[in-house]
Amino acid sequence: MKPMRTAGPAPENACRDPMTSAPLAATLSTLDGAMATPCFVEQVSPAGVRLTLGLSTVLAQEMRISIPVKDIEARARLVWRQGDQAGLVFRRPAPASSPADRSEDDTLIAALERRVASLKAEIEVLRLHDRLRQP
Repeated sequence: MKPMRTAGPAPENACRDPMTSAPLAATLSTLDGAMATPCFVEQVSPAGVRLTLGLSTVLAQEMRISIPVKDIEARARLVWRQGDQAGLVFRRPAPASSPADRSEDDTLIAALERRVASLKAEIEVLRLHDRLRQP
């Protein structure tokens, strides 16, 4: 009887940098911040991440990833996808930002500010529900 393998080989174009295991909650979002989806970071390295996400999740070639526990907010490029797994490589920031980059950053900041306001409102609703449940 052969020993059972728990993981298949990484795709040929998988990240070659040493990775640290880190099952962490993360969020992928479009560059304009219009859509966001939760995912889990299974491995992280200085070059990129390996993610687990829903099979039906559609990924753009380029997106933003947020990993709050690691204090990572980065632009990333999709390198491979296999079932519910995906590999992203971090994009290195350009040396100087152009007006287009600043406009994109302003759009992202505005989207994040809207999300923060939405989350604050949700927290208040949850607090109200909690107070109403208490005797």
